[in-house]
Amino acid sequence: MKTPTIRVRKLLAAMSPREKLGQMTQLSPEFFIPHPETHSTGPLQSLGIQAEDLPRIGSVLNAFRPSVLRELQVRHLEEDPHQIPLLFMADVIHGARTVYPIPLALASSFNPQLLAKASALAAGETRQLGIRVTFAPMADLVRDPRWGRVMESSGEDPYLNRVMSRASVQGFHQGWASKEQALRLPRPGLASCVKHFAAYGAAEAGREYNTVELSRLTLQQAYLEGYRGALEAGAELVMTAFNTFEQVPCTGNAYLMRQVLREQLGFDGVLITDYAAVAELIHHGVAADGREAARLALDAGVDIEMMSANFINYGEGLLEQGALSLARLDESVARILTLKEDLGLFDDPWSGIPEAVSDQQVFAGFNQGERGKSSRATALEAAAGSMVLLQKGRALPLPPQTRLGLAGPFASTPDILGGWSLSAGADTVTVADGLRQEMAAGQLAALSLGLDGMDPDQPLAGPGLTAGFAQTPTIYAARVTDAQLLTQAQACFADCDIVLLTLGERQELTGEGSSKTDLNLTPYQLQLLRVLGQLGKPLVAVVFSGRPLLLQTVAQTCDSLVQAWFPGCQGGLALAQLLTGQRDFSGRLPISFPLAVGQLPLYYNQLNTGRPYEPDQGETRFVSRYLDQGNDPLYPFGFGLSYYRPELHDLRLERMSAARDLKDLAQQTPADTACLKVTVNVLNPHQRAATETVQLYIRDLVARVSRPVRELKRFTQLTIPAGSQQMLSFILTRADLAYYDSNLQQRVDDGEFDIMVGTSSADHLSQRIHLTF
Repeated sequence: MKTPTIRVRKLLAAMSPREKLGQMTQLSPEFFIPHPETHSTGPLQSLGIQAEDLPRIGSVLNAFRPSVLRELQVRHLEEDPHQIPLLFMADVIHGARTVYPIPLALASSFNPQLLAKASALAAGETRQLGIRVTFAPMADLVRDPRWGRVMESSGEDPYLNRVMSRASVQGFHQGWASKEQALRLPRPGLASCVKHFAAYGAAEAGREYNTVELSRLTLQQAYLEGYRGALEAGAELVMTAFNTFEQVPCTGNAYLMRQVLREQLGFDGVLITDYAAVAELIHHGVAADGREAARLALDAGVDIEMMSANFINYGEGLLEQGALSLARLDESVARILTLKEDLGLFDDPWSGIPEAVSDQQVFAGFNQGERGKSSRATALEAAAGSMVLLQKGRALPLPPQTRLGLAGPFASTPDILGGWSLSAGADTVTVADGLRQEMAAGQLAALSLGLDGMDPDQPLAGPGLTAGFAQTPTIYAARVTDAQLLTQAQACFADCDIVLLTLGERQELTGEGSSKTDLNLTPYQLQLLRVLGQLGKPLVAVVFSGRPLLLQTVAQTCDSLVQAWFPGCQGGLALAQLLTGQRDFSGRLPISFPLAVGQLPLYYNQLNTGRPYEPDQGETRFVSRYLDQGNDPLYPFGFGLSYYRPELHDLRLERMSAARDLKDLAQQTPADTACLKVTVNVLNPHQRAATETVQLYIRDLVARVSRPVRELKRFTQLTIPAGSQQMLSFILTRADLAYYDSNLQQRVDDGEFDIMVGTSSADHLSQRIHLTF
């Protein structure tokens, strides 16, 4: 643990146990700001907190209005005898005022530098509100898109997860400030809280908050990588997960928090729970009451309890009974005070909180000047780089002078930002707006609001679902026949050459608490797709979603297909520039798209099994396969098309001499352990520049434990000028070829490896090499 400074040691000596427990408690703004109707019977009473405890509280959750932050800090410093400032934390997931693509979309860019830039700009805006910590990135590995929070993740691959988590934290730390702001904000960035430790993305059946059943070996091999990336970049906080691990809730799991997080990963920062997770230990059945819940979380090493009050309500009793030591209390409080000191709060508790201006003026200022211009340009670049061309026919890029018809539920709505968006969408460029801006006058020949993919007669909705997007066909009450809809479509799009159909899921149906058993489009959208496919005109489909949906029917019906995700505030403009060929598609899938829900969980880096299915074997029954469906996804990890694609040729492998006397792989540098140089020739035969994301995979053919059929180890995105070529090199180290054995020891073995370089996990050049270490 970092040695506390003199200031921190003096505060620890002066504070009472209850004041320390207050520092270890986080509440939302409504607990502090009185309301005549709810203050006496509302938040305080619901958690059992006394009014006199409020000046002792250490941090505040999700206060976004600068005027509220300033009022809270002023009142707190007036009432706290130790003058310990409040620390404001918030969920800033993919932007503040400027909304960037959702994290899953940003992972599709395969561009960590772009993600870092977006994170830095988001941090710059957030700092102007007075917020100092963001609850991001979410580094949970996700292999099941039924889980709604997949939209916050980087997908199914451990290496990509690690790279993107590291880039996100680096960007948050960097922040952004103008020259004038830099004088007031010596630390323009945000502290980062990586979440959710650990394996939250492995919830059984993709059901939110569900049980996780995972071996320690799989945790080490795959699920820790994203957290490692964030910690490598210096994330200051870690958030516990809601789920269980080995049937022990993570918030009370001493093995995870002390042995894995603190000892193995070397984390020495602040450990905070998720929302009311300490109280939920009672529902998990590992604690009989709040006292036991507090003891379990404290024993596991939790420093801050979010939105429940078991620490402050029961901590003094635990001290008196000897179930909690003062040294353990001081350990947590020292970390919290050290974080506040490192962020400069003791010297300037108002840092970043604007004075003498209204909230509206603060928000309006985000869109002005150099920062506003840079934010919009980066949001456009990120949206364009995140969209994935899944199928290309003759309709794309849209030919000049094309008369285009536009339909579907996302044709003119600003609701394409995605979950966890802090902005309401007023500045969003819609699909229709983007096309009008990028196409000549009159080219957008028809915009149908009637054929919008939502049942005009408001079908019945399932429990908790929004009318118009009912997900259960059995309760759908269609009142428009195919023939009636076809008649309307023929009249609407009679003068159009191509029809662009926008499809997908509502942004409100993604994110936390948004698990699904059905990943199909809604019945009316499928009906609209079916009818527009009968027009005899090329049909281009664009899908907006926060997860992979079942798109086989869409692919079979349409000429071309684009996965747009939720692309943020510049999404409509980015899409228009891509469809018209002003930009080329460069996005690649960070997660596999299934053919059927029954394939889930589905991921490319699976183990081989003892009876692997080989398609060239024919109809062999007694192998690892389904009777009614293939094993492969509709679209594999890493897949994505472009208008102009380079070609890969001449894969070469060159052994390198690596140091042999270094025992701890984690302490070795790449220069120490470089063992293989991989080169490939990237050729662009086209008459314009072409961009490709070149991906390097390995397979360890024989090891102490079964290894995946493919593992991503490197990737790079490069643009090759027209008619030219470039030799691309990758260096693999011993750490890249290492794995954990059944004793959880990291090792690397002599033997044969397949080295694969290509454009997706399913399309690559391959060579086999024997390596000796």
